[in-house]
Amino acid sequence: MSEKNPKRSRLDLVAQKGVSEDKVVAMAALSPEIGNAAAMVDWSLAMFPDLSLNECVEILRSEAEKVKDGDLEQMQSTLASQAQSRSTIEALHEMKYPRQAFFIGQQYNAEQQQVNNAIGTRTGGAVPKSASLSRNPSAHLEDIAIPKNADLVPA
Repeated sequence: MSEKNPKRSRLDLVAQKGVSEDKVVAMAALSPEIGNAAAMVDWSLAMFPDLSLNECVEILRSEAEKVKDGDLEQMQSTLASQAQSRSTIEALHEMKYPRQAFFIGQQYNAEQQQVNNAIGTRTGGAVPKSASLSRNPSAHLEDIAIPKNADLVPA
């Protein structure tokens, strides 16, 4: 494709009354629709060799007018496509570089462990201070003698 397709490279500008030709060309050069259309035509050469620059400009201007009028259908479908692409890229990245998985559970190191959920049942729900400060981990509460006038700590 060494020859240049005139539809791809020629932009038809319309002269405006009271506006110089240089200004019309400058306004075209700064127009977002024309800039985007030119980039689109250049990048799509292999896929669409006969794409017309003028038609692309007209379509982009039409879509811009729809957005200005509140019709966001095209923009919403574009955003949906981008969201789908993003989630696909994230999934591929996760497959190539998986996160480290950590399985953390509660660890019990005691060889002998006693759990007494019925603490203080003989004293009406209170535990004597001497029982709560016991240094013998294998002592059973039933084995502890509770004096009648002992200070009781609420359970």
